[in-house]
Amino acid sequence: MKRLVCLFGMIILFSCTNDAAYKSMPSEKILSHYKQFSRYTDPGKYAHMFKDLPESLPKLCSLIKRQLIHPVDLGELRKSLPEERHFEDPYYPTVQAMVEGLLHYDQRGFTPERRPEDRLIVACYNHALLLTSILRQRGIPVRIRAGFARYFEKKAGVRFGHAICEVWDKKEKRWMLVDPDRQFVDFSWNRFESSASAWERLRAGKADPERYVASLSKGDHAILHILLLDLACVLGEERPYWQEPPILRHEISDVKNIDSERLQILDQVAELLSDPDANFSQLSLLYDKHRFLQKTELDFDTWFNERQVPGKK
Repeated sequence: MKRLVCLFGMIILFSCTNDAAYKSMPSEKILSHYKQFSRYTDPGKYAHMFKDLPESLPKLCSLIKRQLIHPVDLGELRKSLPEERHFEDPYYPTVQAMVEGLLHYDQRGFTPERRPEDRLIVACYNHALLLTSILRQRGIPVRIRAGFARYFEKKAGVRFGHAICEVWDKKEKRWMLVDPDRQFVDFSWNRFESSASAWERLRAGKADPERYVASLSKGDHAILHILLLDLACVLGEERPYWQEPPILRHEISDVKNIDSERLQILDQVAELLSDPDANFSQLSLLYDKHRFLQKTELDFDTWFNERQVPGKK
């Protein structure tokens, strides 16, 4: 836990090439896939709480921010809260757990009047998870994407790992980027570097690894971490970002030290992620075939049921 808090502190301190529109139009099968809940996005018995939430994306993102606070935005609130509440991501790995936490602090649920101290202190990933769940409940295709935010690049000098959403615009028949954490709606890829772009630039020697920071690491390790998280999210396995694949269990200071066979597979993953709708089946086959791409195996149900939520009696 201390390591996570410390590394998020790095983001505060630190607090090209980009994708054009996808070449392929998603099929109805693909869009249907992104309407389906995973075990992480399923609201379960709390689905009814989504019924009267705002319809517009800007208003919905604003409401989500009134329920959640990113650890880097705590400010003076950090002084008044117990240390174990400064970073709560591990306590809320699913939407159901998040709603339980919100109800624990304020029985009104998704209220715009929630006090700052009664919000969940979770990172961008949880913001994206909640927005994904709400929109899927409405039958809107949406997927979480992991990449590197460029919003503060000029000021901070780095690109930091970030999770946002791609939401399907039925009227315009295109994916649009939505960042519920920073409350950006329908913004350009010029402000967000995809995982595929970061990996390909790294492999071509065009990216400075020192300019890439993620929640658990920096440099080459951070770029690989984001690539594999993005792969999982595109496939609908919205795993908690700290449940990393085995290949990331040890620090990777230089991806060139990874054996050539695995490097070739990772290069293929990045290439396919540049057009995920066209390459969904191939990505799925790679993921299923190669265990090193998959998350660390955990007894999720036991861990989930025994988790210790701050303030829970």
